[in-house]
Amino acid sequence: MFLTEVRVVLAPPGADGGSKPA
Repeated sequence: MFLTEVRVVLAPPGADGGSKPA
């Protein structure tokens, strides 16, 4: 789902559970 990707990009690192370290 694109919604998950957009949320991860908008959310700060760690807020999503640590999916994006940067």
